[in-house]
Amino acid sequence: MSTATVEKLYDRLGMLFFPLSIGGLLLVLLGLWLSGPLRYVIFGLYPVLGLAVGAAIYYSLSEDSASDTAERIEPSTGEPLYGAGVYATVAITLAAVSLTGRPLAVGVGLGVGYVLVLAQLVADPTPERVVPQLVALFLLSPATKYLTAGRYIGHGDLMIHVRIIEDLLVGNSLGAISYTSYQYYPGTHLLATTVSSLSGLGAYDGMMLVGLVVYALLIPTVYLIAHRITGNRSLALSVAFAAVVLDDLSFYASYVFPQAIATVLVLLLVLLAGMVSRDAIKRPVAAAFAVVTVALSVTHHFTQVLFLPVLGVGCVVYVAHGREKLVSLFTSRQLTLFVFAAAVNLLWLRRTGFFDRLSSKAALLWRSGPSGGYTSGLSRGFGRMPRSASTEAAFEWLASPYALYLIVLLVVFSVGVVTFLRWRSRPATTAAVVWTGILGAVLVFETPLSIKSLIRIRFPWQFVFAFVIGIGILRIRRVLGAPDGRRSVFALLFVIVVVLAASAPLVTADNYYGLDPRPTAQSSIPDQEYAELESAASFVGATDEPTTTLFMTRLVLERFGPTDLRHANVRGGDIVLPAGYFVYRSSWPDYKVNFEIEREGTLYGNSLYVSSGWLSDRAGAGNKVYTAGGTGVLWSPRERPFDHRANESGTG
Repeated sequence: MSTATVEKLYDRLGMLFFPLSIGGLLLVLLGLWLSGPLRYVIFGLYPVLGLAVGAAIYYSLSEDSASDTAERIEPSTGEPLYGAGVYATVAITLAAVSLTGRPLAVGVGLGVGYVLVLAQLVADPTPERVVPQLVALFLLSPATKYLTAGRYIGHGDLMIHVRIIEDLLVGNSLGAISYTSYQYYPGTHLLATTVSSLSGLGAYDGMMLVGLVVYALLIPTVYLIAHRITGNRSLALSVAFAAVVLDDLSFYASYVFPQAIATVLVLLLVLLAGMVSRDAIKRPVAAAFAVVTVALSVTHHFTQVLFLPVLGVGCVVYVAHGREKLVSLFTSRQLTLFVFAAAVNLLWLRRTGFFDRLSSKAALLWRSGPSGGYTSGLSRGFGRMPRSASTEAAFEWLASPYALYLIVLLVVFSVGVVTFLRWRSRPATTAAVVWTGILGAVLVFETPLSIKSLIRIRFPWQFVFAFVIGIGILRIRRVLGAPDGRRSVFALLFVIVVVLAASAPLVTADNYYGLDPRPTAQSSIPDQEYAELESAASFVGATDEPTTTLFMTRLVLERFGPTDLRHANVRGGDIVLPAGYFVYRSSWPDYKVNFEIEREGTLYGNSLYVSSGWLSDRAGAGNKVYTAGGTGVLWSPRERPFDHRANESGTG
């Protein structure tokens, strides 16, 4: 296909993107309205709104700015003053949330900080000044969680990793790790253990500090990678800004577990691979690449696998630009480095039995079919139904800050897509990354797709997706910097970018700030509740009575000693508790409560929802043998349904 034909195709796609996207979505929503639950139609309105606003904005802009990708670095005299304002805002905000204990105060600091940053971006500032400011604002929310959460637990397994660090601090050897599978992947834990030992901090504090330090490297790394790929500092700075406004990245800066750290290591490998092309530094860069490769292999077992689809799609798109691209791919120094990295990781994965475990999980998924744990789970309500299952909840969600964030993100994404399609030239490497990001959008945006751990699967796609958002940000920057722009458009675009950046950390997957009206799992445990669970663990650990509890409570109890805790069972769709103790918490009505069951074919957890009244009645009707604040222990000599309210002290 000739270059002229390709350019015509790109131009036609650019013209048809908004009509086809909006029209296609409306047809899908019409089908759902005729055949599916109404709540899906309501949830589906957010992409229609985002694309409609994106279209209105795009068509109101000058066509000249659509193809304007020229690098313009023009330091302004106000840069140092703006930068000082950003750092002062971050410091004042952290002091305020620490003194008041009100985490939502961070929203004010984020808003003010990003207004100051955007005021600089309009003038095409030097990236060396702005990137550190982006890092400071990016870490503001994770630092707030650390200061206000009591014990931040993310999706729960942070408790497991804190215990592993404690094992290393006490045992001083990998053999001391109580979770034997992590004896082969101790990278994150060794790093946190070192930090804890040198600083005198506890295991939890050491782990959180590692997350803050490692993710302080993330934004500069993204900027440097984008600069090497595009050769354009203005676009690279916009891509770095785009990484800041992605809610998942902010979430993982606090949710410090092996995949979070391994992902940053993968990005460092990508950066080093780009630098090896320079003859003057190729040897030290290759040596650093080897060190990071070994560190990655002993940090996590699955991150490398999750990046393979991203790499594969990017290579296919790159080669599609011509036969000479295939030749350049196979003759590059980068290929040698990536073959080395693949060999090291494959050998270690094979040595540790990863492929055997992966095949057994795949076989389990195959046997389970559509009802397996990766695609569905049991959900039960006691005294209340899941809010997300109602039409009213769908409308409430559509008016929530999370929906607003997704709408604004889609606005910038759509502007980025059409701007890319209308560019006068698209270098093959840049085009490969952007097309991969466009394809990955289906995983990034909220859809009815039901896949457990989707947030972990889509994490690698966030970085190529950031290139698309970065192009949209650059287009908006060009419009904001134009001297003849309309004030109404200027104000709207300025507000859109600030809202996008300031809201991203507030709507992360942990729902720490409570801005998603849908029930979510508990992501932090206040100090008092943590102490109550420690007391309960001492009580159940002092007896031989079998003990059952639900997922999050189990992780905390195991943190204090008891490791033989039982799971609930399911029979005929009813949740059944084994005989013995059952540990409950009065905070359950505030959250979606995840639980695991002892049933083949279930790979991940299920969920239940309880009302305060139901839980109070259930605890009052049971045989309560222990209470510590909001934590209690019920006992029964026999197996009983979860919603059983008869006195449990009998023997029949």
